Amino acid sequence: MAMNMPIQGSEADIMKLAMIRTNREITDDSELNGKIAMVLQIHDELLFEVEKEALGHASKTLKPIMESIISGKIFLPVDVKSGPNWASLKPLP
Repeated sequence: MAMNMPIQGSEADIMKLAMIRTNREITDDSELNGKIAMVLQIHDELLFEVEKEALGHASKTLKPIMESIISGKIFLPVDVKSGPNWASLKPLP
């Protein structure tokens, strides 16, 4: 447990920063405001509801923000998936 705690604590901090920065972008971006909502955070995932016409813009805008939460030698890749429900998510083309 003592070895795992710093990793889980850091991951929680990374997710909080991702949530803050993506929310700020959603609010400030006129193409996203009102068309996307952060619904849920599960471990290292954020789940958004996005109107179909805003999906491409949301993906192109939010992915780089989330990948740049940590700078330096560590790269945290972000996968973007879409679907009508959580069970049917598939990677975006």
